[in-house]
Amino acid sequence: MRLKLIQLSLFSLWILVLSPAGATNEKILSPLPSQVTEKWNDFSLVGQTTLRRFGFHVYDSSFWLVGEKSGDLLNTKTRALSITYARKISAQQLLSSTKKEWQRLGFATRYPLDAWLTMLENIWPSVEKD
Repeated sequence: MRLKLIQLSLFSLWILVLSPAGATNEKILSPLPSQVTEKWNDFSLVGQTTLRRFGFHVYDSSFWLVGEKSGDLLNTKTRALSITYARKISAQQLLSSTKKEWQRLGFATRYPLDAWLTMLENIWPSVEKD
């Protein structure tokens, strides 16, 4: 239940920060990798955004759903989040920033952050500038 609540909270946060992709000829900031589009070819772009911190470009991201966009985003089972980094960031920096952000959002009082961070430490790589 806690995992589902965290997923829904994080998903809701992403939906709030992503701007709608209205025009079909709009440049995709962070396209899906070919490994994903080869397996599922009917993704629809929901939105995309760019993260800048202190004026520095950190990454571009896009959020995708299989099939047509609908009002019931939380019940769509196949989703994809594509992030294209503009900077080199170590896995340790990602974990540290994630922990600080989760604490700022109040997750630390409701969820076992250390257990989540340990799981992420095992799967998150350091990222390179694309």
